[in-house]
Amino acid sequence: MVAVLWEQELQPGGRNTLVNQANVKTFVDLFVKNELFDKNWLEIESFARGFHRVVGCPALSLCRANELELLLCGNPNLVGDFRDLQKVTVYMDGYTKDTPVVKWFWEVMSKLTEKEKRNLLSFVTGNDRVPLKGLTSLTFRVQRSGDNDDHLPSAHTCFNILSFPEYSSKAILTKRFEVALKNVTGFNLV
Repeated sequence: MVAVLWEQELQPGGRNTLVNQANVKTFVDLFVKNELFDKNWLEIESFARGFHRVVGCPALSLCRANELELLLCGNPNLVGDFRDLQKVTVYMDGYTKDTPVVKWFWEVMSKLTEKEKRNLLSFVTGNDRVPLKGLTSLTFRVQRSGDNDDHLPSAHTCFNILSFPEYSSKAILTKRFEVALKNVTGFNLV
């Protein structure tokens, strides 16, 4: 293993300390602390003050970090299945649960992998997590957007609306959703 000098003073005398197998854990711990906390302390402090102003109450101190994350971000596990989501879906602009393209949509969605299902959630809602009360508590809307087979699905994340054309075949719907779900982007930090 090659030993290297610390370029940044993470501890007193650190600049002249060689990083080697014996002290690499200490170096990594100090480096992470510096990158995540020390460099951003003002931002973290401002966020904490704002968070406590909005959410702060005595009950907050009763929550552990993982419980607070669950309340704010949703469940990281994809609990339930998409049939729950299908039950609560609202259809708009000419679509109903009995429209052929809607039936194809749910058939295709039922065969997605967990990652693809998360991508769909992220595509439509902006978050790949399931609400704390499950998929049945999610407001999910499916909207008709014309009949052009060349158009990809689109979403309005502020309103949880998924828009897609009345595709002429299940094969075309499948291809269009494959493209859309492989190219999901957003503001995620992960």
